[in-house]
Amino acid sequence: MAHAKVRVLIIEEFPNEKIKLFQLLNSDPAIDVIGAVDSAAKAIKISQLLKPTVIVMDADDPGLNSITTTRLLLEVQPVPIVILTGAARLAATLSTFRAIDAGAVAVLKKPASFQPWEKNLAVAKLIFTVKTVAGAKIRQRPPRSVPLKTNLPSIPPGSDCSLEIAPEIIAIGASTGGPPVLGDILSRLPESFPIPILIVQHIAHGFARGLADWLSKLCCLKVRIAKNGTKIKRREIYLAPDGNHLRVKRKGYLSVVERRPEQTHCPSVDVLFGSVADVYGANAVGILLTGMGRDGARNLKTMLEKGGITIAQDEKTSVVHGMPGEAIKIGAARFIMNPLEIAVYLSGLPPLAAR
Repeated sequence: MAHAKVRVLIIEEFPNEKIKLFQLLNSDPAIDVIGAVDSAAKAIKISQLLKPTVIVMDADDPGLNSITTTRLLLEVQPVPIVILTGAARLAATLSTFRAIDAGAVAVLKKPASFQPWEKNLAVAKLIFTVKTVAGAKIRQRPPRSVPLKTNLPSIPPGSDCSLEIAPEIIAIGASTGGPPVLGDILSRLPESFPIPILIVQHIAHGFARGLADWLSKLCCLKVRIAKNGTKIKRREIYLAPDGNHLRVKRKGYLSVVERRPEQTHCPSVDVLFGSVADVYGANAVGILLTGMGRDGARNLKTMLEKGGITIAQDEKTSVVHGMPGEAIKIGAARFIMNPLEIAVYLSGLPPLAAR
């Protein structure tokens, strides 16, 4: 039995760009572009009538407020929204992340040209993302003002939550759907939270700085882009930079390295997790959040085998359960939790081990 095509609605103000995007997406046999509109009002009307499975929106349109449009669309038709932007200016990327916070599932670099996907990686990424997020269950996230529960979250039967370990480092990996989940978790950590956090988030090139600034506005901890040789400090969060892997060089120090030809993802969650497992062993926490593929699953299991605490996001709250699902499948996750439970769990960890 043939699978139903992905029904895509395009929101694009400029006629030439609209036509090119229409033709590009419609060229894939698994995609059916059901409409292309130039305003939020038209998009809402068409969305109610034709019920798309994915919406692709150009966030650079001067007459379109992507944040408001995202909120309004999700009120009438809760479907995955993919944001396209060609702007890497900080103000533009912050606006894009606010659209992500409003409910969009992914931000992609707008293709500079509309060549067939075989000749254009940005086009290939767009088509792959549209097909992957189709069917994702879009749920309203809990407001960040919700106070943390005083008790620890429920965990899998037979697991021991009262661990004696006092972790020295936390490593987090995420891909599609990751930014809002990172925001949900980090915004709930107290200002006194002492354990350094390292993050690899798969995101379009040029958007790491925007992500860091957006997260810094949500949480009490300092968020920085990691640099080679950075000394790891308490109460700080370090993001992998654009186009480079983030690793732990030795205890207390980071290294930033370029991608090797055989590596698919850069930055890679597996590279980060592997280095944390080697350097910190049992004194580490590894967390794998929503995302496509399997990056991070293999070395999350390495962290578990070295005695570390490992957590995978649950399927119900994941936009795409590929990465955490793969970790669960291979037995890499000690705990399976939703974002709120992860925040509660981290807040309840013992104080940082003295060193």
